[in-house]
Amino acid sequence: VIDIMERVAAREIVPRFRHLAEHDINEKNPGDLVTTADIEAERALARELSPLVPESVVVGEEEAETNPSVLAALAGPRPVWLIDPLDGTNNFAHGKPCFAVIVALCQAGQTRAAWIHDPLGGVTAWAMEGEGAWIHEPGGLRRLSAAAPVPVSEMEGSLGSGLRKRLTAKREAGDTTTP
Repeated sequence: VIDIMERVAAREIVPRFRHLAEHDINEKNPGDLVTTADIEAERALARELSPLVPESVVVGEEEAETNPSVLAALAGPRPVWLIDPLDGTNNFAHGKPCFAVIVALCQAGQTRAAWIHDPLGGVTAWAMEGEGAWIHEPGGLRRLSAAAPVPVSEMEGSLGSGLRKRLTAKREAGDTTTP
């Protein structure tokens, strides 16, 4: 899977980064961009991933946008390759180097394995059910571990504006439950 993601990204995404023509960028919905790189990467990933697991089907973000009925496969018994060919399309389209390729293998509504690949950094992280999480980077392969849990008040990071507003409102109301 990693080889396929790397190969497709190198062929369909990286050459288009900061080289998109106006006709290569469209809107699915207002402010929700899709590029030629999204579409071509999804097609290539679907073509190359399908043979890896017999009788598997593919549900790609771009196909699901135009044909939402494909999402029904996620609840079915067959293995499903779930693909976001270019997560961070807005960044990609605006020349910002913060985007990734995401693939998951699901079955019967459960995620069995998932991969996220940074095409510019050459780094891929993945996790497999029952096998833990790993990262493959130019320096080699290493197992990942989760940090010990901490209270929300001690966490650092960034949140989307909607979640930030809900957390602030809950805190101001004295509510300590999860949003």
